[in-house]
Amino acid sequence: MPPFLAQDDPAGSLADVAFAFTLSADDTVRTKPHPDPYRAAAERFGAPPGACVAVEDSPDGTASAEAAGCPVLVVPSLLPVAAGEGRYFAGSLANVDLAVLEGVILATSDRSFAQTSG
Repeated sequence: MPPFLAQDDPAGSLADVAFAFTLSADDTVRTKPHPDPYRAAAERFGAPPGACVAVEDSPDGTASAEAAGCPVLVVPSLLPVAAGEGRYFAGSLANVDLAVLEGVILATSDRSFAQTSG
């Protein structure tokens, strides 16, 4: 069973937060599952991919984000996404707030630190 990050109170969740910008399949030459969309988004934010949490609901999107180097928070939808190292799960966006996203980044950076210093 995959690890789930959730909270009991959806107040303050990201379910109703507007996006700063969107990228579509027309914005990159290669689309998901290639890393190009997430790399382009990180570049547009001016941040390294490892500092950007990808919120995904599909296997191809998850593969794209992982290939770009983004931590991934999976919010399951129609297609199941298998559990895997570095994948974090939430039941819905109503269960996701800034603290959850920060937790994903911290957990990923702690794992990277342990791998490089061990």
